[in-house]
Amino acid sequence: MLRKLVFILFIFFSTKSLYAQEFIKGQVTDAESKEALPFTNILFSEKGKGTVSNAEGNYTINLSNLEDTDSISFSYGGYTTIKYLVKDIKKRSTLNVALKPLVINLEEVVITSKNISVKDIISKVEENFEKNYKKENVKEELFIHSFHRTTMNKDNPFQLKKSSFEEINQAKSDKIMAMLPDEFINYLDSKHSWYTGEDEHKLVAKKAISLEESSFQKINKELEKTLNFLAEDIENSFGNDDVYYRIKSGIIGTKLKDEEEAESDSINSLNPDVLDSLHYNFKTKYVKNGIEEVFNNVTDIDSDYLEFITKKGKYNFELEGATMIDNDVAYKISFTPKGGNFQGMIFVSSETFALLQMDIEYAPGKRGKHIQLLGIGFSENFKKMKVIFEKGETNYFVKYIYNQVDISFSFERNLSLLKKQKRFMFDKKLEEIKVKTNLHMSSVETRELLVLERKKITPDQFDQVKEEEIVKVKREQKNSLDLWEGGTIITPTKSLEQYQRKEEM
Repeated sequence: MLRKLVFILFIFFSTKSLYAQEFIKGQVTDAESKEALPFTNILFSEKGKGTVSNAEGNYTINLSNLEDTDSISFSYGGYTTIKYLVKDIKKRSTLNVALKPLVINLEEVVITSKNISVKDIISKVEENFEKNYKKENVKEELFIHSFHRTTMNKDNPFQLKKSSFEEINQAKSDKIMAMLPDEFINYLDSKHSWYTGEDEHKLVAKKAISLEESSFQKINKELEKTLNFLAEDIENSFGNDDVYYRIKSGIIGTKLKDEEEAESDSINSLNPDVLDSLHYNFKTKYVKNGIEEVFNNVTDIDSDYLEFITKKGKYNFELEGATMIDNDVAYKISFTPKGGNFQGMIFVSSETFALLQMDIEYAPGKRGKHIQLLGIGFSENFKKMKVIFEKGETNYFVKYIYNQVDISFSFERNLSLLKKQKRFMFDKKLEEIKVKTNLHMSSVETRELLVLERKKITPDQFDQVKEEEIVKVKREQKNSLDLWEGGTIITPTKSLEQYQRKEEM
């Protein structure tokens, strides 16, 4: 009995120490202006580990994962880096960091040519780009935060013009329209292990949470209740050689088919046990595509975001001085368009001509894709990106990306869903739903990607990684560090800390 009690006590205290977390929080500011310094690069002793401050300059670090002899450095382009030993700050719960502005005289910068111009520097960035950002077999721990705010017009976005189905009528249509909120808000945070191979990537999801508004759930439930019979009837038609459904808009129409790809993309049917109010699923391949796109925006020299490098003739550049970025002496260069789309600031290593940091956005009056065709409109109104790169042993890696996109979308067309029966000459129309659409939507998407940890792997280790087919997302009411088992992540902003998913009444 005594032996059992000792064993229980041992397990109890071992578990407590295992989950004991030592956090330190604070804000990074400009020592002179006292203004917050958002997206400050925070590095730990071991290369490939660290975090960043959030948009308000706030940060949180889990010290229990660090040794007393480790150091934590705070660096921001144009400021003096400050470094702390973990043992000196471990007993503190708050550490506010004030960074002093730093400017280096250009004459002190060692360069390959004394007569180098700012255009020459940009040319060398392009010339050395593939070498500086060459791919390696690595495993990276990613934390991704995304936020969507979408608004749409509530003045007759969908108007039911005709319905031969008894279950679909104007009263039910009006009920669904009345449920539409002024805006749809969605927070999605996730942690993944990201593996880079020779010519592909693999993703192993660790955790994903959603702070989705309940407005989605209410509308989905009403739509399911109203349209479930129709979905079943369409599905049954796939096995009927005589009856089929067709979607038509103007003179354009397409027959609904039971395609294998469409069936495989029915993501929630893959795991019916988690199809409830607390969970939903994403196909892993879609999550991977999104992550690859974010990385490619800043590591593919042909990316639209990097046109100020490849189409330098469309930009005016100004060399504003030099500064330190971690251990690199960096040129500080601003640019404005004279035919391009972007304006911003970049920091370039004076030794390797690698981009160390970049901060770009659409210049006033500029926008991206703009399409108006056959009642369909799409406009990319604004882009903004902040990127921090980190130096490895022989090349550079992405440490942090902040990406904001503002788009608008419109759809003004008549849509018809027809149920038809095949006949010898002309197919017979059995049922029809006709809707007039006047849909106008605008959406602001903010996405942050932080590499928490990076280490090299072998090709064999990459080959052994197995992907799951889905990424499981849990709906949460509010965000907190407890959801991440005390790990270091991007500190939530005040709006996210205060945000709570509205529950249904």
